[in-house]
Formats: sequence, C-alpha cells, structure tokens
Amino acid sequence: MGLCDLHHLQVLYINNNNLSGILPPCLANLTSLQQLYLSYNHFMIPMSLSPLYNLSKLKVFYGTSNEIFAGEDDYNLSPKFQLESLYLSGIGQGGAFPKFLYHQFSLQSLDLTNIQIKGEFPNWLIENNTYLQELYLENCSLSGPFLLPKNSHVNLSFLSISMNHFQGQIPSEIGARLPGLEVLFMSDNSFNGSIPFSLGNISSLQVLDLSNNSLQGQIPGWIGNMPSLEFLDLSGNNFSGRLPPRFGTSSNLRYVYLSRNKLQGPIAMTFYNSSEIFALDLSHNNLTGRIPKWIDRLSNLRFLLLSYNNLEGEIPIQLSRLDQLILIDLSHNHLSGNILSWMISTHNFPVESTYFDFLAISHQSFEFTTKNVSLSYRGDIIWYFKGIDFSCNNFTGEIPPEIGTSV
Repeated sequence: MGLCDLHHLQVLYINNNNLSGILPPCLANLTSLQQLYLSYNHFMIPMSLSPLYNLSKLKVFYGTSNEIFAGEDDYNLSPKFQLESLYLSGIGQGGAFPKFLYHQFSLQSLDLTNIQIKGEFPNWLIENNTYLQELYLENCSLSGPFLLPKNSHVNLSFLSISMNHFQGQIPSEIGARLPGLEVLFMSDNSFNGSIPFSLGNISSLQVLDLSNNSLQGQIPGWIGNMPSLEFLDLSGNNFSGRLPPRFGTSSNLRYVYLSRNKLQGPIAMTFYNSSEIFALDLSHNNLTGRIPKWIDRLSNLRFLLLSYNNLEGEIPIQLSRLDQLILIDLSHNHLSGNILSWMISTHNFPVESTYFDFLAISHQSFEFTTKNVSLSYRGDIIWYFKGIDFSCNNFTGEIPPEIGTSV
C-alpha cells in the first residue's frame, strides 16, 4: 500500500527532507487530509495549488522553502477546500495573484514572502477573509498604491509589506480600517508624504517600521504617546526638524531608530520610562550640541549610535554609568577632550532576551566600521557583537591602555 492509498489520513508531515519533483497527482486521493506539511524540501509547487483542489477538508498547508512556480490557472476549476493557514514563502515566480485565493473566505494566516507575484496590493483578500490575522507579503514585487479594505477589519494584527514597490501616501484612514494591528512592517518601499495621524489611534500597535521610504516633514509628537509601541523605526527617510520632544508616561518604547534623516537641533528628548530604552540610533542626521547628561537614565541601553552628526564638546561622564552598552558609535562628529579609560568597556554581558527582542533585532540592521570598511550587520549576530567607534572627532591626549586589554 502506498502513501496515496491512505484515504483516512488526516495529517501528513514530511517537513525538512530532500524530497523533490512535482507534487504527486495521487495526493488528490487523500480526501480526509486536513493538514499538509511539505516545508523545507525541494518540491516544485504550482502557485495555483491545483493538485490539491480535490482535498475538501484541507485547512492547513505549509509549503515554505520550496520552489514555487506560476502554473496556469484553470478558470473552470475552483478548490473544494477552505484554507485557514497557507504558508508558501520561498523562492519563485508566482505571476499574478492565483485565482483560487478569490474563493477563500476562512484564511487566518497567509505567507507569500519572497514570491515574485507583482500587481497591486490585494485589498480584496482582506475584505473576503474577515478572520485574517496575519498577512506576510514581504518582497513580492507588488507595486502601485497601498489599498485598504473598504470596511474596518478588526482581526488583522500582523501585516508585512516591506521590500516592495509601493508608491504614494500611506492612506490617511489606515488606523480606522485596520484598528487591530499589533505589528506593521512597511519598510523599503517608495511611500511619500507624512505619517497618517490615524496610526496614532491604533492602541494595540507594538511594532511600527516605516524605514527606507521617502516620508518627509516632522516626526509627529503623538508617536511618543502610543501606549503599546515598543519598536519604532523611521530611519532612511526625509524627516526634518527637531527630534520628538517627549515620550509620555504611557510609552513603552524600547527600540528607537531615527537614523539617516535630516533631523536638526540638540538631542533634547524626554523618556519617562527611560530604563526601558534598549536601542537608540540617531546617526546620520544634522544634530548639534552636546551629548546630554541625562543619557545615564537609559540604564538598560545596549546600542547607542550617534555617528555622522555635528555633536560637540566632551563625552559626559554620565555615559560611564551605562554598564549594559555593547555597541557605541560616536564617530564623525566634533567631539573633543580625552578618551578616558572608563569609556572602554571590558565586560562580557549575558544575552538575555525575549521573543520580542529577537523579532525586533531580526528586522533591524546596524552599520559599523572596522578597518575603515563600513559593513551592515543584521539578525542574531547583533546580540553577540561588541564595538566602540570614536573615530573622526577632535579628541586629544593619549590612547587609553585599556583598549588593548578589551575583549
């Protein structure tokens, strides 16, 4: 008896093998199948999923890390299944959005990351699937405007559309149409204009990544009052003016990335929950004045990047109290005075982090220069990276001997 003769089989799990070739046509015989896991193999899977159309009870399909190809849609056929979870992220050319998705109304999770689909954002997908909670469309070659559903969709909590070709403004009504968002990744597109005020009304939003777009104007002050926001990345845009003046008592921010903008003026930010700040990146701006003495209030700070600004004066002694720092970059400023021994960290800090920390770091990269070569570091390696860069300033005096014993 072969695999395809198991007519009562409900779950088939063959992840993480070296299986290859097309999906066997006899899979259509497994009419009791509810969950199918084929991830991390070398299968060739048609984007249309046509070999599975006969599986009326199928709810979950994982095809991650296989080769996805743009099989032709048969317009005379529609699937018998109503999927709840579909994970197809991998490599391949998916063509246009497959027609079978127009007939799905029970999706809760959909992941098509890294499949070159093209076309506009499928707002109809959100409208049709009122239970949809997670939508991953990262690096899918999507273009045009970002289209919202016509009505409010309260269940969508995770939306990633980073690394596409979206243009135009972020719709002003995004907060009203997607009020349940907890994670929003919109980086590496061509969005312009300002940040919509309605985003500030999403009380559940924890992660907001709008980096590497063409957004402009001032960073709105209301961002500092979003009660659930922990991760904010607005780097790589055209924001100007001064830094947001304060982050209110309700703020839970831990990661603040505002680098590669046109921000001006002194570093005059007030964090009411200062001890919660984990990473602060203000590099590549036009900031002036001194490094503030209140810097020691950020007692749990691990990453401090202030390079490529116009900061001046001596490094405040308060910086020595930040005993959790593992990466500090003050290069390319106008800082002066001596490099004192306390500035050189010799501690090895344990890596203690939560799932949220790894999620945040996995989507963030740091530039750091070693041997006059600037490289970008991304992902888990950041947790084990230690570095100090004081280059290209106006420091005087001797180089501390401790720099030779630092490990």
